[in-house]
Amino acid sequence: YNYNVFNELANSGNSNTKTSLTSALSVKYDLPLGFRFQSDFGIGYTSTHAEGYQTQLSNAMTVKRGYEYGQYGPTTPQYKMSQLPVGGMQTLEDDRNTNYTWRNQLSYGTVIDKKHTISAMAGLELRSNQYKGSASTIYGYLPDMGKIVINPPATIVNNGTTFANPLYSSGFNFNNTDGIANYVSYYVTGAYSYDDRYVFSASLRGDASNKFGQDARTRFNPIWALGGKWNIAREHWFDKSEWFNEFSLRTSYGFQGNVAENYGPDLIAKIPGAGTAISTLTGESLLNISSLPYANLRWEKTQTINLGLDFGFFKNRLSASADYYIKNSSDLIVMRNTPYENGVLQMPMNGGTLKNSGFEVQMTFIPVRTKDLTWSVTINSTKDYNKVTNPLTPNPTWATAASGTYYKEGYPVSGFWVFDFKGLDPATGLPLFNIPTATDNINVKTDATAFMKYAGKLNADFTSGFGSSVRYKDFTFSTNLYASLGGNKLLAPLYPSNIVNSTPSEYNNLPQELVNRWRQPGDEVFTNIPALPYYGVPFITIPSGSSTAFGVGQSATASPYTLYNYSSARVVNASYLRINNINVSYMLPEKYAKRIFCKSISVGYTLSNVYTFVSKDFKGVDPEVASGGQPLARTHVINLSATF
Repeated sequence: YNYNVFNELANSGNSNTKTSLTSALSVKYDLPLGFRFQSDFGIGYTSTHAEGYQTQLSNAMTVKRGYEYGQYGPTTPQYKMSQLPVGGMQTLEDDRNTNYTWRNQLSYGTVIDKKHTISAMAGLELRSNQYKGSASTIYGYLPDMGKIVINPPATIVNNGTTFANPLYSSGFNFNNTDGIANYVSYYVTGAYSYDDRYVFSASLRGDASNKFGQDARTRFNPIWALGGKWNIAREHWFDKSEWFNEFSLRTSYGFQGNVAENYGPDLIAKIPGAGTAISTLTGESLLNISSLPYANLRWEKTQTINLGLDFGFFKNRLSASADYYIKNSSDLIVMRNTPYENGVLQMPMNGGTLKNSGFEVQMTFIPVRTKDLTWSVTINSTKDYNKVTNPLTPNPTWATAASGTYYKEGYPVSGFWVFDFKGLDPATGLPLFNIPTATDNINVKTDATAFMKYAGKLNADFTSGFGSSVRYKDFTFSTNLYASLGGNKLLAPLYPSNIVNSTPSEYNNLPQELVNRWRQPGDEVFTNIPALPYYGVPFITIPSGSSTAFGVGQSATASPYTLYNYSSARVVNASYLRINNINVSYMLPEKYAKRIFCKSISVGYTLSNVYTFVSKDFKGVDPEVASGGQPLARTHVINLSATF
């Protein structure tokens, strides 16, 4: 059919409108004996309306209609056979979210003999988040005729035979999505300090929710933490100097719990799509299993130990902190394969264990500090180590192994595997792979990683942030950089799934990399990009784990171009340095603000996602969305703030 990009721009559109309103109220009341009562209430409302359309003059509606616009009249066979002889398509989506938080808190604080400092706090918190959403697709839309809708014909006629219009069973879409999450929580914290040298703290919190339906015995199960701090620089024997003035040691131990809110204690069934919802045997509505009841799932548990040091030099012109932590998690909810007769292929269970450890370092340096000029620099970095410590795997397929969610014992959490690319066939340009057979390794029958190559982990080995802020009188300039070093990623698929077994047509949008593909014998010496696919490409047998549909231990086949998309040839180093933002602001002098009845007025400008330094192997793709998503947009924000 005819296609012209300017015609498409003129006859299709997409608009989004988002409105939000937030309000907060806080009441504080001082009571006798050092007690204070505080009540905070906040409410927010957000509404989003999205509308898209394609008129009957667009190419997409021409395809749906079956002929060019105006080519046939109402009395012709082609018109009577068309699913959509008149009108275009409109898509609508409306989302509304209302949330509130009400917190009531009683606090206490006192100082005894100028050495003993005691503080405590207890509170009750109520939260609610209500969501209502709807989406629809409407055919027969005429935006240039008052936005009216002419319903498509109920039947179509083909060679004298009348059929129900398939548009009504598969084209129209009406969806409603409502949800509500209610929470009630209690919390208690306390701290004691002696002479600002020894500090001890404790905290306790419990939560319950309509989402916490797995096991009533675990509702309000508390999470708690204990901590201590020794301000060594406050000791009388500590020899303070101009260059070394702060030194303290911190430690804490805590227990945290988490409940996966996407599972519940009830069987959830759903009505299938239109055209398949009625049983041919009973005439009754059919139901498909959406989720089995999981009444006995337990909390995911994590125990954390933290050790920290704080330093201060040159009257705190240079300050630093270093932390080392160990986190041991158990009863993690993982997916386990189940027999098909259960109605689902997988189900969640408490069976995962994980060990995390790492360190964090932060330094703040103030090179200049005067009345009118202050310059500060902050640097922070993190190094994390994690390892799965049990052999329970969620889904032993090659697709799971390539996605970084295999969770194999002894490997990092984000470890992933790829097919071992051997090179290109000199005669055909097809990709070749090293795939062991059961003769080479018996484990290939049940474990996809046995015939794949370990490609590293998706998470970075080391992350660091750098921030700098300069204030001169009422002007402030700041910038922030983020570095991610180590880790690997797969580039976006080079060959879309719809062409891995056929020659691409002129309508396929293909990557620019294919310009450097194999074209003739000898090209395999300087390129690792295969030749274009063709119809009937010989598939490759995979020892096991092709899909849950085949079951563990059964082999299947896949296109060599599919394997190439998930091969070692597509693995790149994911290190990058991003300039996150640049911010400039100005505070209007108070005497000018008062002239327009304001206490203060400030104006600012922020540029986000300024620039990213990244390996050329990414070929211009944003490293944070290298798997095919949209790149992070560069954002300009102008801010005006006034206080009355």
